[in-house]
Amino acid sequence: MSPSPRLGLTSAVVHAASSILGSGILFLPGATVAAAGTNAAWSWLAATLLCLLLVPLFTLLIKRADSSRGMNGLLELGLGLRASRGIGPLVLGTVCFGMPASALIAGEFAARLGPTCAWLKPALALSVIVVPIMANLAGARINSRIQLFATLSVIAVAALVLAWSWGFQASPISQTAPSGNGVSGVMAGTLLAFWAFAGFENLAFMSAEFENPRRDIPRAMLVAILVCGTLYILLASNYAALVPQSEVDSKLGLMQLAERSSGANFLAPATAALAALSIFVNFNSWFWGVSRLAATAGSDQILPSSFVRTNRAGTPWLALLWIGVFQVGVVCVMLRHTAAFDWAIRQVSLNFVFIYVLVLASAVRVLWIERVWLWTACALVALAFLAVMLSQGWLVLYPLALYFGFPAIRRNETPAAGATSR
Repeated sequence: MSPSPRLGLTSAVVHAASSILGSGILFLPGATVAAAGTNAAWSWLAATLLCLLLVPLFTLLIKRADSSRGMNGLLELGLGLRASRGIGPLVLGTVCFGMPASALIAGEFAARLGPTCAWLKPALALSVIVVPIMANLAGARINSRIQLFATLSVIAVAALVLAWSWGFQASPISQTAPSGNGVSGVMAGTLLAFWAFAGFENLAFMSAEFENPRRDIPRAMLVAILVCGTLYILLASNYAALVPQSEVDSKLGLMQLAERSSGANFLAPATAALAALSIFVNFNSWFWGVSRLAATAGSDQILPSSFVRTNRAGTPWLALLWIGVFQVGVVCVMLRHTAAFDWAIRQVSLNFVFIYVLVLASAVRVLWIERVWLWTACALVALAFLAVMLSQGWLVLYPLALYFGFPAIRRNETPAAGATSR
């Protein structure tokens, strides 16, 4: 049997870009303008630069960590096994609000197609949660090529929207001059921008699939962050120039640009359709991953032990159903209260920043003696992330409660080491 083909640099760049440009590209251009005003492009520039600084750090850590452990392995490397126990609840507590927010965006896009389409908002928002859950219960997973196609299609539409709307104002770049909400606005916009970049490091855990991972993965991450960051900066600049401040909607960034472009009759429905497809495909994979994350947390006695139960397809069905029921409830709340959506996108972004702070703390421990210059860089980046977090006030309490609270509550129930090996 011939060995499976390995991926090269081009494939690595495509995979990295598709990891970054998920549901965030649909709404974040508008959400960052809502938070930062005409300073939104500066928020995207700050987030892009911070993520670029993380690339050499992740590259170094992943060479030493257990790649099969994902983010847990990075924390265990410098902070120990106990420090990684809170990652499961932290990620679950993040996606259980982030996914409903993304589902609501798909519904919002569909509802904009016409005055008689308002019913599509709740119908589609609930469908993109329920249908992937049913598919996962049946053991069906969408092919990675289909997932890649859906993501790249949304990227292509975003590029068309940008190109066809760019000439509708005299100078979009002039809208990036610092003004409006000042430093606090830039920090709020930077926080939201991390929603877009969260997950770029996942490419490093696919090292076994690449021909030359040590060369290709760091280069792919750098190229993908630069390309995607530039696209987001241009989209935010164009959005700030085209959409009056009174009409800014944090859910409708890409759709509002499509409606104002020269190809609105084609681009608006295409954007709505591809938004639904992209989110559905991504949710199929996300539910597969988070259900198993919940099952692992159940086996570690951090979450209920009943979450480890699986059906004939090997799916942890009870964990999946509880996650699904919770997310359906969150969608219903967001449909009635817009403030819940606005809170969710800020909170989810802050949680991602907190995860990176934990990784930086692990790196500081690893690099304490051997690489002083890189240790110093880690400490400075960590301080920048902490400043962004603390600027959000009481929102920082939620990730702290998830990370420290669940393991602390269940620590006395953790089975002794080796108890299951006898």
